[in-house]
Amino acid sequence: MNIASSNILSKKDGESASYDRTPLIGDETLRKPASVDEEGGGSYGTLPTPVVKPSQNSKEARKQGNSQGNCNADDEEDSYTALLRRNRELRLYICSLLVTNCGEWLSYIASIDLIETKLASLNQESRTAISILVLVRLLPNVFFSSLGGVLADKYDRRQLMVGLDLVSAVATLLFVLAYELQSITLVYVASFVQQVLAGLYQPSSYSIIPMLVHNDDKDLKKATTMQGLVWSAMQAFGAALSGFVVDAVGVRICFYLDASTFLLSSIFIWMVRGEYKAVPEKEKDDTEVQPESSHSANYMDGVKYLFSSYFAALIFVKAFGGLAYGACDVLNVVLAEQDDNNAAGFSSDFKLGVMFGFVGTGCLIGPLVTERFVNAERPATLQLSCALSFAAATIGYIGWCWGSPSFWVLCGFAMIRAAGANVIWINSSILLQKFASTEMMGRVMSMDYAFALSTEALSAYLCGYLIDRYALSFHQVSYGLTIISLFSTVFWFVYHYSGRGAMKYRVPGMTNGQLGHGEG
Repeated sequence: MNIASSNILSKKDGESASYDRTPLIGDETLRKPASVDEEGGGSYGTLPTPVVKPSQNSKEARKQGNSQGNCNADDEEDSYTALLRRNRELRLYICSLLVTNCGEWLSYIASIDLIETKLASLNQESRTAISILVLVRLLPNVFFSSLGGVLADKYDRRQLMVGLDLVSAVATLLFVLAYELQSITLVYVASFVQQVLAGLYQPSSYSIIPMLVHNDDKDLKKATTMQGLVWSAMQAFGAALSGFVVDAVGVRICFYLDASTFLLSSIFIWMVRGEYKAVPEKEKDDTEVQPESSHSANYMDGVKYLFSSYFAALIFVKAFGGLAYGACDVLNVVLAEQDDNNAAGFSSDFKLGVMFGFVGTGCLIGPLVTERFVNAERPATLQLSCALSFAAATIGYIGWCWGSPSFWVLCGFAMIRAAGANVIWINSSILLQKFASTEMMGRVMSMDYAFALSTEALSAYLCGYLIDRYALSFHQVSYGLTIISLFSTVFWFVYHYSGRGAMKYRVPGMTNGQLGHGEG
């Protein structure tokens, strides 16, 4: 049988509010844990009831405001700007994301420039060298995000983010040393250290979002989409600007600027008020002895919880996308260095920045176009949007297979591909944030993040290796990416229409014919 859950604000204003996620199938005999579900429903499939403080951001506050005769209240309250205006903590969090993403693009493009310059001085050219850079930027996240997930669920997420930002500011200075020594190896080491810290940071960054918006479904969707849009905006404008900055002020200054962005980010997060522990100390039973468990045991609890739930397969959505788009960073460098009459006179750094700019623009457009068609209270719409976005990404890869000599045409198809990829990333994150309990959120998001980056790293490395080993062209590699993306499209359409994942979710007032879609 299918188990339904709901988020019901159960207290009046001024009292502690809780969200009771309980089955809503009419028969009381069916009110059992998720272990009764036909597929993978273990006892860990139940969703504990996270307790949150009452807020003006809550659904009830919005409803009260709407009932006072303001006919435009719905539109106003549902806008991104309205959410940022009324939620100071989310506003500071978004500012933190802006500066850190900007700094990351500066150091990334500066690192590519340093490696390419060093190889050119040795009369060498190697796509594998760029693949290795992508690899060392991804693999640490894979291995350390699990620990980051455990830390996010055990300690205050805000405090962890502040501390890791400060350590990252110091670690970024390793790039300056790599520049002074003109050492490609040290660039790899600096990237590895920086991404180890990012792997510890990301689970807290993702899992703090529901707490910032008090587990409100509409605000959660807006906030998670904004997080993706920030990354997209920085890729669209930050990456393009980084190409100019590297040419204008040099590699060394870019590394210093990256370090300063971490310091600024730590200030923004430090200004966020409140406690952000998954289980506040005051809610624990003082009379119960809490055993000290290892990080591995805590992580395995998260694994058992996830894989006994009905939404376990959703942690592989990003991973399927990563199998294709992981190679794109390497192909972007290849494309930027190709001679093209339509982009003559531009440096490779500039062309790389332009390519990333088109990718970022696509990442901005995708979520904005699909937003009106999806609803966090009807999660099946989010799941379907992911399947459709795999199809959009496939169109982008097909365009890359076309033997057009135009740099600008290929940039256009990169934008289409990126639009689909970012919708997949954002909407799959919303699904996991909606379904996972607060106590397990950090571990669930760390597993999702680790699988995604594992496939992305594998794709990036194989792309560089195949180009160097077998002299494959840009277009030949694109044929392989098209096949992978087409397979992913078919797989997730079949998954969705076979009634799995979000299609098993029920909400109040839903009939069997509306399974997974909720009230219309």
